[in-house]
Amino acid sequence: MNITSDFATWTASFATTTPTLAEGHSRMVAIKERIENYLIENGFSKDSIEFQTLGSHGHIEFMRGGGSRAIGQRFHQIFTVNSFDVNKIRDISQQITELMAEGIEINSWQPQCSYTGLNDLRIIMLSEATKDAKARAEEMAKSSGNKIGSILSASQGVFQITAVNSTEIADYGINDRSSIEKTQANSL
Repeated sequence: MNITSDFATWTASFATTTPTLAEGHSRMVAIKERIENYLIENGFSKDSIEFQTLGSHGHIEFMRGGGSRAIGQRFHQIFTVNSFDVNKIRDISQQITELMAEGIEINSWQPQCSYTGLNDLRIIMLSEATKDAKARAEEMAKSSGNKIGSILSASQGVFQITAVNSTEIADYGINDRSSIEKTQANSL
């Protein structure tokens, strides 16, 4: 069964290197504000954007012939954006690098896409798989001159959620989050 993701989470980060802590902090506050405004200008609500804690560490330079020296501070911050508009998330994850033209060092990772109706879908798929299993069992019994009885035990098996046209499978199941379009399979 083919399904389309209906929720996405996208993670990105920004960074800068400055000579002092004060300059770095000031620069990161300005970058954070610019990114937040950029996302809001592109249709995301402030509530859908979450910034993690600002981090920093000493930035060192390695010298010829050995040794090193401190040359400033390196700052970094990660942020995530969540949305039920998976296409808008996909697009912004690619467009945000436009901010590099403004001197912002930014890294964007691939959005993680999921389908929120999976529990309801499992019930439908289990029903269909059970009907199919019964039909196969009846055919096997018929060809050997036997009849099937009542179910003694049942197991749902594993669910495979893969990208469309993927041949990937695993005995523990797969939950592809890299693609918007997915194929859902169940093995009984």
